[in-house]
Amino acid sequence: MISKLQKPLGSGFGQKTEPNEILENINLSNKTIIITGGYSGIGLETTKSLKSCGARVIVPAKRVEVAIERLEGIIPKEDIIKMDLEDLDSVQQFTDSFKEENIPLDILINNAGIMLSLIHISEPTRPY
Repeated sequence: MISKLQKPLGSGFGQKTEPNEILENINLSNKTIIITGGYSGIGLETTKSLKSCGARVIVPAKRVEVAIERLEGIIPKEDIIKMDLEDLDSVQQFTDSFKEENIPLDILINNAGIMLSLIHISEPTRPY
């Protein structure tokens, strides 16, 4: 089992560590970070923390209106850009647009994901 192969890193951080503790004394001024899913859950907390360290955080968003609302006062509206991970043309448009801006990318955090639920027709449906 994989848990037998895992070893503690000895970082001093654990499951109750707050982002501000991890990023203490870290200056991310002049750094550009893209965070997919940066407007909800762990991604939102990551966006807040990295922004508080001076980084420019760009958030690609499938639901731009929701992202703008949740990120109000955290990052500028122009750093929330339409992108839908389920649509490769949308991803291509985002990356082309980013390259055209000629902005150096320092950190990419792939926080968002696509969830696919498969229902087997041969199995009875169970309530979850």
